[in-house]
Amino acid sequence: MTLIDINKLPSKTDIHLWGDFIELLCLLNVDGVITKADVLDRFQDEIGIDSTLQDDLSLNDPNDVRSNKLELRVDDWFNHLVFRSGIFDRDGYDFYPFIMENKGDGLSRKNDLTLKHTLYVFFLIASNLKYVTPSLKTRIARDFEALSELAMQKCFPDGSHIYVFGTGGFASSNKLSGNLFSKIKQLSELLNERVVIDEDKLSKQDVGDGGLDIVGWLPLGDSNGGLFCIFGQCACSYDEWSSKQHSSGFDAWRQKITLTVPPSNAIFIPFCFRDNNGAWWKPHDIHGSIVFDRVRIIHLLQDRFDRITELPTFASIIEIIDTREKLV
Repeated sequence: MTLIDINKLPSKTDIHLWGDFIELLCLLNVDGVITKADVLDRFQDEIGIDSTLQDDLSLNDPNDVRSNKLELRVDDWFNHLVFRSGIFDRDGYDFYPFIMENKGDGLSRKNDLTLKHTLYVFFLIASNLKYVTPSLKTRIARDFEALSELAMQKCFPDGSHIYVFGTGGFASSNKLSGNLFSKIKQLSELLNERVVIDEDKLSKQDVGDGGLDIVGWLPLGDSNGGLFCIFGQCACSYDEWSSKQHSSGFDAWRQKITLTVPPSNAIFIPFCFRDNNGAWWKPHDIHGSIVFDRVRIIHLLQDRFDRITELPTFASIIEIIDTREKLV
């Protein structure tokens, strides 16, 4: 049984989702090459495509002389890959496991993938969990929390504290334990704050994270509240990430503990949430949080990329990289 199956097209028209789709085809295709013509054929041959998506991707520009109106869309998708190649494969960076071919008309997989490339593939797969087996889906989401923890560490000076509130993290991570109320109580004490939620309002069997995956703060040498801190949530689901921003925000957590000052709220996502120029793809989906997407996380991990070997899913990612199928 293979760990990954690219069995359907993206269900949305977002340009970065189609960029991911083309990269996955290139990664797994038997010859490691994907062209614009391949993508057009794959789209047109797909059985049972959603009619709404088909309408969204059809163009009716009377000034466009191209016989297939989808060509304009495919051009946009490959232009997005040109942006990715530039941002992830710039001098001395070399995180992009692909090469743009024929002046942007094709994409090929590099021959020998390094740990830097493997890190990129991890984020690519974490952004497309619908294609992997259910058990691997859960484990990758958990490991994404671990890499997000590493990225948060880079946002703080030495002497700061980073704790995992959720179920992810490395073996060496600082973790809060027990049921949800116990974790809330521990966090309040670490931040020099007080619990305000009644214990009987939470089930003793609730061992969840309360909408908070990782938290970091800078101690200031006393026992007073009002520390600089970041509350972070991690999300691999593109359909849910925007709404998840609120679960780690000030309004949600001031109902649980006193917060002398609002913490900075952060959302960690594995997507390359960018347009072809590097701006946010849909800025209206960002609700007062610091967004750490694929671009920012890889930037923060550029000197820690080798930590990917410590992830429980590392062997599975290598197995996927070694998979070869005839996809086009």
